[in-house]
Amino acid sequence: MIKNQEQIHLEYSTLYKLLDKRIFQIPEYQRAYSWTKEERNDLFNDLHNIASGKQEIHFMATIVCVPAYSKEEGDYGCFDIVDGQQRLTTLTVLLKAIQLSLNINNSEEKKINKRLMNLLVPNQVNLPILQTNHDKSEHYRKFIRSGELTEPEPEEPYANLELIRCINECNNFVDLWKKDEPLSKLEEILLNNLHFTFQIISNREIVYSIFEGLNSRGITVSWLDRLKSILMGIAYKMEGVTNEILIQELHSKWGKIYEEIGSDSNLGSEILRFSATLWSENPRRKIISEKESVDIFRKAANSGNENVVIEIANMLVDVARERKAIQSKWMKAVTKIVHARLLAVAIRVKKKSNDEEFAKLIEHWEKITFKIFGVLGKDGRTGVGAYVNLAWRVVKEEELTVEEIHREMAKLGGGYSIERSKSDLEKANFYKGWQNELLYFMYKYEENLLRKKGQKIPSKEWVDIWKERASDSVEHILPQSTKRNKELIHRLGNLLILPLYLNARLKDSEPKSKFPDYRDTGLLIAREVAKNDKWQRSNIIDRTKQLLEWAIEEWDD
Repeated sequence: MIKNQEQIHLEYSTLYKLLDKRIFQIPEYQRAYSWTKEERNDLFNDLHNIASGKQEIHFMATIVCVPAYSKEEGDYGCFDIVDGQQRLTTLTVLLKAIQLSLNINNSEEKKINKRLMNLLVPNQVNLPILQTNHDKSEHYRKFIRSGELTEPEPEEPYANLELIRCINECNNFVDLWKKDEPLSKLEEILLNNLHFTFQIISNREIVYSIFEGLNSRGITVSWLDRLKSILMGIAYKMEGVTNEILIQELHSKWGKIYEEIGSDSNLGSEILRFSATLWSENPRRKIISEKESVDIFRKAANSGNENVVIEIANMLVDVARERKAIQSKWMKAVTKIVHARLLAVAIRVKKKSNDEEFAKLIEHWEKITFKIFGVLGKDGRTGVGAYVNLAWRVVKEEELTVEEIHREMAKLGGGYSIERSKSDLEKANFYKGWQNELLYFMYKYEENLLRKKGQKIPSKEWVDIWKERASDSVEHILPQSTKRNKELIHRLGNLLILPLYLNARLKDSEPKSKFPDYRDTGLLIAREVAKNDKWQRSNIIDRTKQLLEWAIEEWDD
C-alpha cells in the first residue's frame, strides 16, 4: 500500500502483476458493467493477434485506483477502482472461463487450474478478486467463486444481462480456442502479454479531477461521469466536518442513478440533459446540451452551499427514476419523441397532486402525445418549444395548478385533429414503420371493447404479445402474399394483433379460413373481425372507417 503522504504512484504492469496480492472493489457510485459484444470481440481479436505473432504485447490502457480507506486483508491490498472496471471485469471472467475448461487430469493444466483459482479467489481472503457494485443477483460473484451461471431474473437490469452475455461469450471463446491452441497459451497471453499502467491515487480529492484529465487525453468520458467528478471534487473542497457526510451522500445518490441507468449511455445523457433543463432558472424552449448541462450544474455547485450540491444530486436521482419508469415496451409508441418524454418526466417529478390527479395528468399527456406523434405521424420537429417550455413550467412554477397543466396540455394538441385528417388516414399505410404504434392502438381498442363488457386487460394473449417484438404480432387479415386489392393490404382496417405463435401459423392463409382461430382467441379485436362471413374490399374500408371513428372519440379533445 502507498503511504498517506504520497499522492500518486505509477507502475507499468502485466495482468498477473496487477492482480497478484490485490483485491479490487467497484464503489456503488461507479457505473455498472457496460461493455458490449463489440468491446469483448475487440479483446478476443487482440488475443488472437498475439497468439499468431502479429503483435508481441497489447497495451490495455490505465487502471486507476484509490486505496480502499487503508483497508487490507492480510498481505492483500484493497483498492477502489476509479477507471478500468470494464476491462478488469471482462478479463477476470475470461480467466475463470479458462480455469473451468482445464483438464485437471493433465499435470500442467492442473497447476494452471490451481494458480488461477488462487488468483481469482485467494484462500487468504476467501473473496473474489473483484467486488462488483450493482450486481444484486451476484452473477459475477457466483461465476468467479464456483463457475455457476445463473439465469436472469424477471426485469433484470440491462447491465446484469450484459454481464451474463459476457460470461457466455467468454466461455464460448475458450471452447473455440482450445480446439486449435492449448489453454496454457491463452493463460500465458492473458497474464503476461497484456500490459497496463497501474495508477494509485492516495488523495481522494485528486480522483475527482481524473476524468477531466482522461478526456483531455482523447479518452471518451461521459458528461454525466464528468459531472459526478466535478460535484465530488467541489464537495471535498468544502470546509467543515460535514463534508465527509456530503461525499457519502453523493456516493449513495450516484449509486442510485447508475442503478437506474444500467449500461445505457444514451439514457445517462438524457437524464443529464433533462435534469439541467428542468433545473434551469430561465424558461426553456429546447432541451439543453450535455456540455451546457454540466456548466449549469458546475456553476450552481460552486456557490459553496452544500445544500445546492445535494439538490442537484436529488434532481438527477428523481429524473433517473422517472425516466426509467416510462421506459417500457408498452410505452414505446408514446415515448419515442424526446421532448414528449421530457414532459412526462416533469409531470412525474412534480407529483405533488394526489394519485388520482397525477394519473389523470399522465393519461392526458399520453392521449395528446399519441394523437400527435402516433396517429397523425408527426416527427420530432413538431411541438419542441411548447413541450419543453411546459415541462420547465411544471417543475419550476410552484403556483401552476393541476387544472392549468391540463389546459396547457390541451393547447399542445389543439392544432392537431384526427377528424380533420380522417380522409387522408383512411388511405394511409398503417404498417410500415408503425408496428409499435399499431400494437398500442389495438391494445387501447381492446381495452375499449372489454370495458363495454365490464372486463379488464390483460388476457393471457396480451401477456404473450407484449413479450414479443411488435412486428412479430402484426397480422394482415388479407395476407400480404395476396394478388388482389394490394392497395388495401396495409390499411388500418386490414391489420390485427395476434400472439406470435398464431400469427406465424396463419400468415398466408385466406381470411375466411382464419376466422375460426380468431374466434378461439381471448382477443375481442380478433373475434370482432371473425363476425364477418367474408373479407372483401368493402370490409377493409368499413373497418378502417370504424377504427378511425373510435380513434377520434379516444384521442381528439
